[in-house]
Amino acid sequence: MDGRGKRATGKIELLKVTEIGTRLVGEEEDMQLSNCSSCGKLQLSHSPSLCKDCFRQHLDRTHQVKSYLTKHPHANMMDICRHTGLSLRAVNEVVTRA
Repeated sequence: MDGRGKRATGKIELLKVTEIGTRLVGEEEDMQLSNCSSCGKLQLSHSPSLCKDCFRQHLDRTHQVKSYLTKHPHANMMDICRHTGLSLRAVNEVVTRA
């Protein structure tokens, strides 16, 4: 029972596949599915972006880069990579998403 006197079936009806993701309709609300733009994990989302895990990693990387650049304002990408331990791709992603 779901608290309203109705028996919860757990069914979700697949309506249509769009360019943004798969639109699902439950009993009470629409849910949007999308893939994480970083790892590709399927997630419920309100906007197509990063999943929670990838967002936390991105924040950690951003803080590392910001901390290093605060101490070394004239550093280039290779300096950041060398001293933070991040890959060039990760540093580039931080810079482009900022």
